[in-house]
Amino acid sequence: LHTKWNRTDLCATSVETCSSEFTGGHHDPYFRCSPASSVSMKECLAIGRTRDSNNSTYACTGAYEMSAYDKCEVGDLSGKYGPLAISGGTAEKVAVGDPLPVLDVNYEVSRSNVDDPSKFASVVFHGIDGARVLCGKLIQME
Repeated sequence: LHTKWNRTDLCATSVETCSSEFTGGHHDPYFRCSPASSVSMKECLAIGRTRDSNNSTYACTGAYEMSAYDKCEVGDLSGKYGPLAISGGTAEKVAVGDPLPVLDVNYEVSRSNVDDPSKFASVVFHGIDGARVLCGKLIQME
């Protein structure tokens, strides 16, 4: 989950159109500070964490481990569950419990073009190489 949606359309399908300029960084209200976090480097360093991809202190493993959830950003879904499995061109449906779910009060509906680590507004899917390949605006259903 990402912190903003700065586009006029509802979805996009390329590295350029799903860039952080349009979607922001990971929703990270608890300051886990991955290299993709929306929390500033200054704020991460102030609590002894770094967002530097070459020397990251981010410890989310990408394996479904209940004991590791406190190490993951709330919005880092692949960090929590691993890659989305695709079979025959279709994503597998997976249902898992999340002890650290996003809170609907953190959904950003009014200022979705503002990058705020405590809010989320969009979802981004990354390819196997980490490149952003698909993104979309989240819309709150009544």
